Amino acid sequence: MKKKTDYLTSSIWYKLVITDPYQIIAEYYSTYNVSYVRKTIRQIIRSAYSNNVWDKGTPEHLLFDFEKLESVVNACFLINLEKKHSPIQVNEENLFNRNLFRSWHANYTDWDEVPKFLSIREYHDPYLGITRFFRYKNIHEWKELLNKILRYAFSSGSIRAEVADFDTLAVLGKLTKLIEATHLI
Repeated sequence: MKKKTDYLTSSIWYKLVITDPYQIIAEYYSTYNVSYVRKTIRQIIRSAYSNNVWDKGTPEHLLFDFEKLESVVNACFLINLEKKHSPIQVNEENLFNRNLFRSWHANYTDWDEVPKFLSIREYHDPYLGITRFFRYKNIHEWKELLNKILRYAFSSGSIRAEVADFDTLAVLGKLTKLIEATHLI
């Protein structure tokens, strides 16, 4: 049985107790933009998969980004335990209504922020995206994988050497869907 403290036993960078998971997500998006996070995740996974060292910024920034990403994964774990569903009633004409997905970040366009990885069902019910994220891997497996991705992003080796079944596209897709789903909550 999943316990509410399971996320703490597997925490690598973010070890604080979460009392309100929605506040963690709100804090994350007060700092980050969906477009930036999508791009960063793609760059980090590309770096971990290749034999190149991540060179898109300082290691401190990447460690900070991963600490914050882990906080979102932890918050989503708690939200997923609630088994919530909240289908947003959106007709087809309003699918691209900017009020549904637009953040306060002024330097980005609507296209930068519109969910591109979510299915229509996940767009209508972002909690479904979170459920599918944890169906793909449990909290411990995600944390272990994120740790390996970060480690290989900083090394000249490839994650393929250690993780034989590393499905780059699936991991990229699941992480991006999680980011897009939480942005809609």
